[in-house]
Amino acid sequence: SLKWELRGTGVRVCALCPGATWTGFAEESGTQDAIVFKIPTLQNTPSYVAKSGVDALFGNKTRVITGWFSHFCYVCGWLCPDMFSALVAGLFWSSWSGCVEILTNAKIKRKHHDDGLKND
Repeated sequence: SLKWELRGTGVRVCALCPGATWTGFAEESGTQDAIVFKIPTLQNTPSYVAKSGVDALFGNKTRVITGWFSHFCYVCGWLCPDMFSALVAGLFWSSWSGCVEILTNAKIKRKHHDDGLKND
């Protein structure tokens, strides 16, 4: 909506959705152990993100999503149920031990849900 509010003013607006990018922010935020930072093909370089953002801005695009994994997550968000998308995001943005905890909790919640359905 910001792009439409500013149309005709000469101001360009573009949302940059970079996903995992090696900038040092992961270390500062404590997410450096997340799986997205352990599998090299899941990250973007800062120069790639910057070039993609500038190209999109000057190409008059409203949004740019960088990297194949970010595109995959974006499509999952549209095609999959919210719970599944949240689970996948939680898995990739967690450490290995965090993944085990997420999957264990999901299995427990599913069991409670199924047990509740049996009792109805």
